Amino acid sequence: MTFTIKQISILIIVVVILSCSKQQIVQVDKSDVSKCLPFLKLGLTEKQEILDRLGDPANSYEGGRIITYTVCDGGIWRVNVIKCDEKISRGIEAAVYTLVLIFGPKNELEQYSLVRTRYYR
Repeated sequence: MTFTIKQISILIIVVVILSCSKQQIVQVDKSDVSKCLPFLKLGLTEKQEILDRLGDPANSYEGGRIITYTVCDGGIWRVNVIKCDEKISRGIEAAVYTLVLIFGPKNELEQYSLVRTRYYR
């Protein structure tokens, strides 16, 4: 599977935008992501399956070719920013991640990345 310069550039731009915060951005190892989201298979998982499992994305770019989800880890993986906000407002330790998903021309998962964008104590 090859990636175009445009695809790689978009992923870099997303990471750079996310890195504008004062906290350090940390990319999560793909093997750890696979443990938590085992249905993410490059070239096999279709966009509709991801939408069915995770719901509406937090953001969408390039007409939906790139979508992102906000993921909260307070001991339990939740793809639900509301749960994360509740934990933060109650003062519970939580990390916030952004899951970036890029789809190919046939809506198959082409690339994904999970980066920690914030950490609350």
